[in-house]
This record gives sequence, C-alpha cells and structure tokens, in this order.
Amino acid sequence: MIDRLSYSAVETYLKCPRMFEYRYLWKQPRPVGGGLVQGKAYHAAIAAALVQKLHTSQPLPLNETLDAYSHSFDLNMVKELDEEFGAISEIDWGEREPGEWKDQGITLVKLYYRDCLPKLEPYLIEQRMETQVDAIPVVGYVDLVLKDGRTIDHKVVAKTWAEEDAHKDLQPSFYALLQRRPIDFEFHLAITTKEPKLAVVTTKRDEEAILWTEDLVCKVWALMQTGIFPPSPVGYWCSEKWCGHQEMCRREGARSYR
Repeated sequence: MIDRLSYSAVETYLKCPRMFEYRYLWKQPRPVGGGLVQGKAYHAAIAAALVQKLHTSQPLPLNETLDAYSHSFDLNMVKELDEEFGAISEIDWGEREPGEWKDQGITLVKLYYRDCLPKLEPYLIEQRMETQVDAIPVVGYVDLVLKDGRTIDHKVVAKTWAEEDAHKDLQPSFYALLQRRPIDFEFHLAITTKEPKLAVVTTKRDEEAILWTEDLVCKVWALMQTGIFPPSPVGYWCSEKWCGHQEMCRREGARSYR
C-alpha cells in the first residue's frame, strides 16, 4: 500500500483509480511520449541556470545551460525507471525523430533564458517539501519559489492555458498546502507550437483552498485504504497515449466476470 501522497498520485487516482493502482502500487511499466523526455530536460536546464543565479546572482552561461539540457535529454532517453512517473517500458517518439524533440527543447530553453530568467530572483529551486494531514504524509517537489514568495511551476505544453484552467488546477493547491501558506502561483508555459513561445498564467491559493485540499487528501487516502480500484473509462486519459495500461485493464475486467 502507498505510504505517502503527492499531487501526481492524487491527480492520477482522481482520474482513474485503476491507473493509480497499476502505476503506484504495482509499479507496472508503461510507454511514455517524447514530450516527457523533452520536458524533464527542459526542467533540468532551467534549474541548473537558476541554481547558479541563487549562489552568484548570475545565471549559468547559456552554453552551459544548454549542455545541462542535452545531458538530461540523453540520460532520460535510456532510463527505465522514473521516481515521479513510475516504471517506463519504452519511449514513443511518434512521427518525430528524437533529434527533433531535442532541438525544439533547445529553442524553448533559449527563449526562457532570454525572456524570463533575468527577471527571476530564486529562493528555493527543485525543493522537496513534506507535511502531514491527519498523520498522512504529503510530499512534493516545488520547481521554484522566488524571494518575493511567488511559486512557479515550469511546464512544456502543446498550447497555452486559460486562466480558468489554472484556477481549478490541483497542483497550486498542493503547493500551498506543502508551504502551509497562501501563495501567488504562476505556471510558466513553454509552448511547442510551430513557432515556440512562452506564456505565464497566474492564480492564487488562500487559506480556504488549503483547508479544501486537506479534506481532499483525507478522503482520497481513506478510499485508497479500501483496496478497491475501479477503472474510469470516461475521460481522455483512458487511452494508450495517456495511460498505457489498456490491455492489462481489459484482461483484468474479463477475469472478474468469469
């Protein structure tokens, strides 16, 4: 049984309890898309540049930041296990070559380095945080907290988000809970359109949001303890692209009715 909760674990459970079971309890390998490799390398590069800025007031030089991106990209191409995403069976690059994914990510890193990074004054970078809700351990890694208190999460996405999407997203609520304070939150989006671009989408979380998230954590935890994980086939996530466990799920369902 799982011994702690994270944003990603709760989000997965809310989408599909059986997906959660396969991914977090059984640690069942699954295929992932090239976007995962690209996104993790992008995160690594931005973090490397910001760590240098935290300690010296100057970011890592651009060429070294791009070296950090390339190293992470190449490493994640061959990794079989990921702490956050679980066991990885293979990478599906789709209709693009790995080099195309890599080059697109380099363009995004250059954009962020030029347009956003000079304005940031980092306080915490890729920080592991932990708290408890009614003795339930809750953990998470926060991408960036600035000296002015703003919390930032970096995402590589196919299109920009509406503010409404940010207001109802669970991740800022978890980060407010982990920090035990109301927060101003920013999604820094690196958008993989034909002409790559950046966007910032803002939201807030107050004390009421923290209490709501605590209640959610308690109820999801209680449901997990039942050991019952039904499938949820009614959303976009029920597909090979977003889940990767369809064949096993269908087999398990067929066995249940024999």
